[in-house]
Amino acid sequence: MKTYDLAAVEYIAKLADGGLRDSLTLLDKCISYSPDLTVENVVKALGVVDYEVMIDLTRSLILDKDIEQIIGIIENVHRAGKDLKQFIKSFVGFILDLNKYICLKSFEYLEMPSLYESSILPLIQEPDKCIQLLDTVIKLQADIKWETSPKAVITATLILECQLPND
Repeated sequence: MKTYDLAAVEYIAKLADGGLRDSLTLLDKCISYSPDLTVENVVKALGVVDYEVMIDLTRSLILDKDIEQIIGIIENVHRAGKDLKQFIKSFVGFILDLNKYICLKSFEYLEMPSLYESSILPLIQEPDKCIQLLDTVIKLQADIKWETSPKAVITATLILECQLPND
């Protein structure tokens, strides 16, 4: 290994959920991808949540209410060959992390790496909207469980979420 970022090592440990063998397996995959261990390389090597996409989607939903951006994000994820059900599962985890951060003001119990703190600060200025979004995406995850083509349900649900009146 040439270089490593402590945030990347911590992220691998969080992904392994305390399992030493799991963390070594993940580390091996990451080093095979690139000898430079950064959070960005970990995300790419393991195919885990792309936090920038999650942040952009959340911003579009709760701050900008930008339907065109929301549709574009879902289309891009779909066109990239990603499993939309897995994407929504990851999005639920991301929104849960936002809500935990609102409560705890700490990354200790979050899966998200702490280097995204400055990116999420604008999102958590609307805690009621974050809670509402968590409720919506949990229901969405249940709604698409047996869908063979979940894209329409996902898109429709997020458009409806965007149309909710401001409090």
